[in-house]
Amino acid sequence: MKPIRLVFSDNEGCITPGKGLAFPLDDLNDLQTVLGSFGQNFSVCTGRSVPYVEALAQVLGLVDSAVPCVCEGGAVLYWPKLDRSEALSPMPDEKDIVAFLQPGSFRVEIGKIGCLSLYPSNGATVDDIFRDITNGVRADDFNITTAGVAVDITAGGVDKGFGVREVCKRASISLSEVLCVGDSLNDIPMLKIAGFSGCPNNAMDEVKRIVDFVAPSDSTRGLLEILDKFRSHFVM
Repeated sequence: MKPIRLVFSDNEGCITPGKGLAFPLDDLNDLQTVLGSFGQNFSVCTGRSVPYVEALAQVLGLVDSAVPCVCEGGAVLYWPKLDRSEALSPMPDEKDIVAFLQPGSFRVEIGKIGCLSLYPSNGATVDDIFRDITNGVRADDFNITTAGVAVDITAGGVDKGFGVREVCKRASISLSEVLCVGDSLNDIPMLKIAGFSGCPNNAMDEVKRIVDFVAPSDSTRGLLEILDKFRSHFVM
């Protein structure tokens, strides 16, 4: 039986229900208990910035974890125990991206150091922004993806799979010993390289088609079901 030595989970849609939605405190309390009991290394892999991930680590009881979290879609690592971050790639130059967008159709998320995140504004949609950028820039220069509420742009080749690979390389852990959990298109790069994969029931169909296990429940409760499903593989 193959072991699982490290778990990576997306945030919105997996650990929490989504941006702008209330945290399910009872479910998160159950998740904190599980993470504290099974002795398994657990890491967040998200498009969110370091300050957000620092707060999430406190919610999940990961403040003493020496395993880095993957932030900003693979562009940044954050160590909860050390309260230290490291950019793995430079922030894309904003002017190279927004030149292809209608003025006023977007807003830039502040506080990021490696990923340019654009939210739609004034009637524009995520699909509008994604289409205009992908039609304008050279595909090899940037990684352009979306988790549903924003368009995230990182340097070419930098995605969640890139971040997971970097953590595993530094920890001397094989990708075959990793469980990844996600729900959106930007999670697919990490789901495809993991030895084990799962998604909550609210995941996109494109995700459901490629994972090993689809949980019966949504978001946090679904993540708990995934951890229980693979419990026998965990290295205690």
